[in-house]
Amino acid sequence: MDISRALVRAAGSKPGTIRVRGHVPTGVHGDVDVLNTGAGLTVTLATDSGICKTVEFTAGHCRTWNKGPAPGNVVCHRRLSGYDRPQLRLTALYNEGVATGGYRLRFRAGGLSPDETADLAGPVRLTIAGGGIARVGEVTGCTATPRVLKCR
Repeated sequence: MDISRALVRAAGSKPGTIRVRGHVPTGVHGDVDVLNTGAGLTVTLATDSGICKTVEFTAGHCRTWNKGPAPGNVVCHRRLSGYDRPQLRLTALYNEGVATGGYRLRFRAGGLSPDETADLAGPVRLTIAGGGIARVGEVTGCTATPRVLKCR
């Protein structure tokens, strides 16, 4: 899995937030390597500064949707609290109308406490586990200010 960018905002008057974008290939581990939300997906984001956010999406939290002629897109979302509504969006990638077997990834979550976001530092690691396969990606080119961690 390739993480192209990650953004972590520190908690202030509202809880801190996470946004991640990237690319998830399938078929790397053979024919059984498909994104199947039937058993649910677990997404974990971790940084060297101590942030560890895990969100479990059950099959009921996920739905498949079609955008134009591209079937197979997936969106999973939960409402954990007023400020913590994590969402995982996987958009199927196509080349000239043919599925490439990969997905564009967008993940967002909130609910980070001031203690978790006190000292922001990269790299940022994201793991998507489901169907017996764990996909792991990391982005290391990070810059941090007291309020924001940006990685590309």
